[in-house]
Amino acid sequence: MNTRFTIAIVTAVVGLSAAYGVNAAPPDHFERQGVELYRKLISFNTAVGQGQVPVLAEYLATQFRAAGFADSDIHLFPLGETASMVVPYPGNGSGGRPILLMAHMDVVAARREDWERDPFTLI
Repeated sequence: MNTRFTIAIVTAVVGLSAAYGVNAAPPDHFERQGVELYRKLISFNTAVGQGQVPVLAEYLATQFRAAGFADSDIHLFPLGETASMVVPYPGNGSGGRPILLMAHMDVVAARREDWERDPFTLI
């Protein structure tokens, strides 16, 4: 399996851990890849009434496919203007405990004029 997408996500988590005092620094190219992924994800205005959560879910599904996940492992559950997504991450059979990464795709409405910077642009 191509782990490019998975590495970008894990790298972002590792990067956050390093920022909070855990001694782990990601390689620069994975960090850049993670930042670019975040840049794209943040650009989706997924506030209520925008209808962008299903669009974001489909974008994420595309990224999982590009990383080598089988279509049969990518489960999208659209519901009106929102959606849920489940993508199991299989182990490699070497043991260890499972890892669960969870997040939500919707955001609280943010009016551009109320912000010093665009709330949907990664700074």
